[in-house]
Amino acid sequence: MTGHLVTHIWQYKYPFLVLRLLLSYPLCNWTAEYYLRSREYETGLEFIRFARKILDANVGRIPALELEIYDRKLITMNLVLLDYLNRWNSYIEYFDSTLASKPYVIQYKKEKQPAVNDKYMIGEDSRFVQVHFLYPMDQRYDITCRKLSRQSAGKNVEHLKRHSRSMLQWEDLDRRYAQIIDRLNWLLKGEYAFAGI
Repeated sequence: MTGHLVTHIWQYKYPFLVLRLLLSYPLCNWTAEYYLRSREYETGLEFIRFARKILDANVGRIPALELEIYDRKLITMNLVLLDYLNRWNSYIEYFDSTLASKPYVIQYKKEKQPAVNDKYMIGEDSRFVQVHFLYPMDQRYDITCRKLSRQSAGKNVEHLKRHSRSMLQWEDLDRRYAQIIDRLNWLLKGEYAFAGI
């Protein structure tokens, strides 16, 4: 049966180093995909809370840019999971809060970028536009707002909700989880063998 990733991480001597691997490419993508494919959305939110707790406890050991990268990944993962849980109010609140409190920037060449909504605009020069890192999620934000408006108006939204985990085959979930753990163990043996993990 599929394991619990947080429990697995605690088995190591240095959970912080294991978490850094899980938040790095390609394991970060695999981890996020696992929670989506398995539809273990609540467990994914638990993983995010766990990751934040570990990162907060080790903040002095992490360079600022690396910490920002992890934060962006966890924010994005959190938003996706809230969306899949059909928690539209929580999604909008978290998105708006992040937009106001996390001034993380991505940059586009002006000729490749259509007009940007002012709420995402951070700066520009003759060649580039700097926007908030949530800008690529603007379309999902708008869709979520429309779902919420429809629900508030008393209209049927059942057909707009995500499906439950009960529709999945456990063998597929077990295989995916095993791939993540195998890759994690392989990376740990190679990169962190010296640390006694």
